[in-house]
Amino acid sequence: MVTDSKTMDSRSGVARARQRVPAPDRLRGLAHPVRVRVLAALRTAGPSTATALAQQLGLNSGATSYHLRQLAAYGFIVEANDLGNRRDRYWKVPEGGEAPTPTARPERGPVGDVEARSAYLQARLVEQTDAAQAAIEAHHGLGREWSEVSDLSTHIVNLTPERAERLFGDIAHLIDEAGRESTDAAPQTDETTGDGVDGAAAEHTDGTRPFVVQVQGFVSPAVG
Repeated sequence: MVTDSKTMDSRSGVARARQRVPAPDRLRGLAHPVRVRVLAALRTAGPSTATALAQQLGLNSGATSYHLRQLAAYGFIVEANDLGNRRDRYWKVPEGGEAPTPTARPERGPVGDVEARSAYLQARLVEQTDAAQAAIEAHHGLGREWSEVSDLSTHIVNLTPERAERLFGDIAHLIDEAGRESTDAAPQTDETTGDGVDGAAAEHTDGTRPFVVQVQGFVSPAVG
């Protein structure tokens, strides 16, 4: 059987999209909105401490430490042993997005796969909504070019579960491809032209900026 490159790209995109969703027994680790926010902050800004994350996210440092330990227990983050000291404990998202093995075996409760995934999606929705709201509040400080490529859109199509999965795979492939092109074209240094304007991320000297692409897909709720 001959498989064209487009089909192979779609399949590889599906595989990567699946990898980005934790296994059912690990979904409970992200069932709390604060943990999703903490994980998103570590992915975006790099290694950090509980104190710094608490200040950044407006949280209590003790609670932040607890959520960091839970994320580590479920294998989402690891200690950055090459940073910090005995007082400052740094955490990071390992290369590839998750730790190879959890640092501790988390307790598993009687939560079904669907229920666990529902809680995970709810937490991710809070994270995505907060990020989108912050971007909109900073939108007035953008130049015309960045303003015109910022968009929120909704499309409704009739799909089977298989076709929906393939669609996510295609989207994942396009995003990965754009990321690779950006990395290949980026200069060796990561200098910026400033601190950003009114909350927007600063523009790098090569004209790039951190650009967020949120992907949501769900069965349309019943109306009436």
